[in-house]
Amino acid sequence: FGSNHTGWGIAAIVLVVPMFIMAMLGTLLVKEGPYSEAQGDVKLKEIIAMFRQNKPMWVLQLAQVVFGLTFSFIMVAASYYIKWAYGPNQFGLLSAVWGAIILLSFVTGTSIAPLVLKKSIPVKGLILTYIGSVVPLALVFILGLFNTTIHVTMFFALNFVALLFIGMSYIPATLVNMETMDFNKVTGGKAMEAMVSAVSVVSTGTTAWEM
Repeated sequence: FGSNHTGWGIAAIVLVVPMFIMAMLGTLLVKEGPYSEAQGDVKLKEIIAMFRQNKPMWVLQLAQVVFGLTFSFIMVAASYYIKWAYGPNQFGLLSAVWGAIILLSFVTGTSIAPLVLKKSIPVKGLILTYIGSVVPLALVFILGLFNTTIHVTMFFALNFVALLFIGMSYIPATLVNMETMDFNKVTGGKAMEAMVSAVSVVSTGTTAWEM
């Protein structure tokens, strides 16, 4: 296509659009379990009402879209920066270190989240973890403005902290998602757990593919 940006953009559209269509069709075919919805199967009008009335779900899904784009960008940008800043000769070793940091930060963050966030309600915990991930990433950006190259130790340490908070965010995000189901129950009479979960997967999954 004469341009890498154009080629990647067209490739993303070719991959993402059909996947999004299939995901939405699959979402419409979701049926709730017999124990969660004693009143019967969810009808199309109830799904439409959910999208119209459940503003907390919309806010959460918007946050998840931004989160998905941010997370994917971190994964890609870090690899490019490692090669550009520290040279191709160290790319193999530092990529292995980066992979270990990703794994360790997620495992550690998810493990300590119940202890760190036990006094916070889910929404507050989610906000705190998102802010916690923003701060080290903002420092990386600022250091990049004033220094030609960020020291490798500092670069990995800041990204570790950011991913640690991202790992911690998984638990409060899941709890908030459950609360949007409760909101459906209060406003519409049906929680529609499967439908909310399907919408959540669509919003986070497509943003990851777009990167």
